[in-house]
Amino acid sequence: MFIKDISRNRIVIPVSIVISLIMTGLSAVFLQTLLPSAQPDNLLWGCVEGWKPYLQRGIFINYIITLAAGWSVFKINETFSLSHNRSYLPFVFYLLLQITNPYLQFISEGTLAILLGLPAIAILFGSYQREQASEYGFWVGLLWGTLALFWTKALLYLPLFLIGFWLMRSWRFKVFLSILIGAITPFWLQFSWLFFKGELLPFTNQFQELYHYVPKAITSIPLALQINLGVTLLIAIIAGFYLLVTNFREKVRTQACFSFLILLCILSATLCLIDSDNITGHLSLFYITVAFLASNIFLKVQTKPTGFLFFIIMAAYFASYIFSLWII
Repeated sequence: MFIKDISRNRIVIPVSIVISLIMTGLSAVFLQTLLPSAQPDNLLWGCVEGWKPYLQRGIFINYIITLAAGWSVFKINETFSLSHNRSYLPFVFYLLLQITNPYLQFISEGTLAILLGLPAIAILFGSYQREQASEYGFWVGLLWGTLALFWTKALLYLPLFLIGFWLMRSWRFKVFLSILIGAITPFWLQFSWLFFKGELLPFTNQFQELYHYVPKAITSIPLALQINLGVTLLIAIIAGFYLLVTNFREKVRTQACFSFLILLCILSATLCLIDSDNITGHLSLFYITVAFLASNIFLKVQTKPTGFLFFIIMAAYFASYIFSLWII
């Protein structure tokens, strides 16, 4: 029961913020190596890449976004009743995953995936059983299309949101069209600008990234990140399997939300392994899903072994963080 008691205590929020701020400060001091971006043909990614010379500034801007994202994870969990009781554990788990990975503590595709991905998930969940869900579909498409302007591989996730609307029982052909229109709108504006400039080749070249995969590249990422990913995958498998088995006990809307999160978890984890050149974006989405799934497992299974496991997981992530800074 102590996990539930701790997770309901408001002091958890300021304590988590203080600890994460200290860790971010350490990253700002010691972090020298950033994960590479493999988007040579993306037209807008260069705007984000321009932040790399301002390493410390980028780390703290990313930290502010991480805090906002953690709070968003907590509010989504609360608003859509994914947990039986109000709990700050989703916030804590998200910060644990994100902050203990120093390679993600800089403005990257992952930062943009968090900024635009979480609102898209919230809008999708809000469309549950809506007869007129076209507006929801348009906003999801617009958010994801805007993300894809900066990170082309984000388009790989768009079909999953189509499935998401079916899970939310709000699927209509109009919803499909509205998602399509929303996703196309940013690219249509980009196309129009380049058309008048007479530079259409860069527009078509950016989509070549969708077909580029280097599965063996996973072995080239830092060892500490491989360990971090391995631990997170193990947690995701256990949490996902447990929720699949017990999901029938939940309300129908909660079942739909968890089903979508599990599918998103599977897709983002798979892409982390086969598309590690773009791992920052995939891993950030993966962390979001694991924060939802893992926190709910520890809230639902209140036993001494799970409490012991919770502290082992925290220790493992802090150890991977120290190891990451040590080898940087």
